[in-house]
Formats: sequence, C-alpha cells, structure tokens
Amino acid sequence: MHRIVGGTAARISQDESLATYDPLCRDRHVGIDWARPAREVYDLVRGSDPQPGAWAVRHGEKIRFYDCRLAMQVGGEPGRVLAVDETGAEVALAGGRLRVKRMRLGESPKKAAPAELAATGRLAVGDRLGPGESHEQ
Repeated sequence: MHRIVGGTAARISQDESLATYDPLCRDRHVGIDWARPAREVYDLVRGSDPQPGAWAVRHGEKIRFYDCRLAMQVGGEPGRVLAVDETGAEVALAGGRLRVKRMRLGESPKKAAPAELAATGRLAVGDRLGPGESHEQ
C-alpha cells in the first residue's frame, strides 16, 4: 500500500493470453431476493441501475427499480410496499427499507414515479412484491 501511495509500486503488465471479459449484466443476474440482507439488496439495485434495472414481480409482471436509496429503518415484511407518495415509494427489506424514486413496470420503456403508478392502480401500499425468479448469487 505504501508503494502505491508513494508512486513506487512496480508496474506489471497483464498477460493478455489470460485476460477475459465479464459478461453483460442481464435479467438473470439482477432478480431481487427479498430474503437477502438490506445492504445486499441495495447493492444489487444500485449496481444494475441504469441497465437492466434490478427487478421483482408484482401480479405476474416485472417491476424494475431505479434511483434508490437505502434507509436503515426496520419494519415490514421484506418485499412489502410500505409507502407511496410524491417523493417515491418505500419497500421493506430484511433490516432496512428501499426508497425508490422511479420504477418501470412490465414491458414499458418508461421509468415512472411510484406515485404515477399508484394513481393508475398499478402500485399500492400493501402490495407484496415477489422475488426475481432467476436470481443468481
């Protein structure tokens, strides 16, 4: 560490014959497992924003999460929508809450405010969001 800070660390070239590429992040990588600890769910959501967007299931339809924050307030069954207002939505996590500013429901390309989805009956306080079916650890 001291060599890195001091600028004296040896430069070692990478062996290009051993180099590989990480695969693109796909839906199978970002399904939400609500049983996971709050920090892990938040890191998954944050890491998949803007694309493809971490997802769960609401009434058989994918719902994706964007512009989220982690709140360490505890309360509620993980995956349960606790609140929806003009500032966003709150979803219970195991050990916290996910504050969501934008969501995308179904095949719609539009990211909408949770209040907008609630006004059209597509999201409600008390909804239980199911896990992303193909979640990979």
